[in-house]
Amino acid sequence: MTLVNKYYNRVYIGYTTYSLYLYLLFSSLEEIKETFFFVGEGIHESIRNQLHNKYYFSDGEYEKKRPLSRIIHRVRLRLNSRRKWPFLKTAQIFAQDHFYYSRGLIGRRKYTLIEDAPNIFTCHRDRLNRLNFSKTATVFLKSLLYQILENSFNREFGDNGFCNAVLITNMESDSILTGKQLIQVHDVQCWNQAIETKQTEILSVFNISSSDLIQLKKRKVILLTQNFATLGYVSEQELVGIYAERLKKYSQDDIVIKNHPLDKVQYQKYFPEVYVFDKVVPMQLMNLLNIRYDTVVTICSSAVFSFPYDIHIDWIGTESNPKLFAALGKQELKVHF
Repeated sequence: MTLVNKYYNRVYIGYTTYSLYLYLLFSSLEEIKETFFFVGEGIHESIRNQLHNKYYFSDGEYEKKRPLSRIIHRVRLRLNSRRKWPFLKTAQIFAQDHFYYSRGLIGRRKYTLIEDAPNIFTCHRDRLNRLNFSKTATVFLKSLLYQILENSFNREFGDNGFCNAVLITNMESDSILTGKQLIQVHDVQCWNQAIETKQTEILSVFNISSSDLIQLKKRKVILLTQNFATLGYVSEQELVGIYAERLKKYSQDDIVIKNHPLDKVQYQKYFPEVYVFDKVVPMQLMNLLNIRYDTVVTICSSAVFSFPYDIHIDWIGTESNPKLFAALGKQELKVHF
């Protein structure tokens, strides 16, 4: 076990590109440099490589384990984490708390939850409700074990006594948030008030170059893909076919395809005349860079609501494919805020 002796004032525990973006935007340049980052596969390798102080948890290494081995793995992480990373005892913790390594690192310490997505508590109440599993005997025994060793068991998204604050973009009202400090992050304000070196640092983390910005600003239509082929809901050809049918409406020179962070489809081979932006960049960050589109096309991505200006939403919907409809049900275009 390699001991990390350097002291860090802050700890980031996360899995998604969005949560990393929000943390970097909220923090000062000095605070970013004083942060140790615990990351998973949801944060692309190209981004992980830009983080100097980090530890990476592999999904494959965990998922190939049997159920009992997973429990042992998590218990070992909880017992060994303070020896390997002593700063976990005192550093301020900012975390997404619903990944397999999150709770072992947080332990029984107070932490600030990083919202999983904008309006997560309003838009995804059903999803949060599903986290409350039935209390079978097995689950009850696991619950007792995890509550001794970790911060919670099935009490995720801040729904526990150790979460005392939440980084949030749009103020929400939910039972989970009662009694917690809500720290609102105003994207545009944080970006505009950031010193140039911090802005440069954030752009470098997400590998955004000046040539990228030139190409992105030339287009009028942006397609936001989703990882439905990666998840196995439809085949790659079926997913591409859905997009191709809808993109016939637009000039190829006007289109940019922006990959979902977990979408592994190589769109350039299917759309050789279209500009494919396959770098993993949160849509929210692109909105801060004076990039404006007339139309956004998607099957059912909630990211269409992240644009801070008037934009036409070309909503395809899951009804375009029976397999998608069976997997996801009807996804309607609704304005949640």
